Amino acid sequence: MRIILDEGLPQQLKSAIPGHEVKTVPELGCAGVRNVDLIHYLSEHGCDVFVTTSRNLAPMMGMAGTKITVVILDTKSNRFSALEPLIPKFREILEKPRPGQSVLLK
Repeated sequence: MRIILDEGLPQQLKSAIPGHEVKTVPELGCAGVRNVDLIHYLSEHGCDVFVTTSRNLAPMMGMAGTKITVVILDTKSNRFSALEPLIPKFREILEKPRPGQSVLLK
């Protein structure tokens, strides 16, 4: 599965998701691209999951025309220590992705 981590997410998340191809938005050369445009770009280029902490994507449930699952990690901080408790729930999502939908993890 191809997973893309949004800007600002810690690199440690990559090692917390073994068995998948995990890249960051900057590694793709897409730094600074608006999330809505980025989601459509990633969907068109064979990515499966986009991970972000941008809560403003939560209302976009059922993103028409996309093939990507958006996972929103809802924490007070984007530090790895704050995100780490959500990793088990995130792994569950990876077992049954929801293309065209966003999933809010708290």
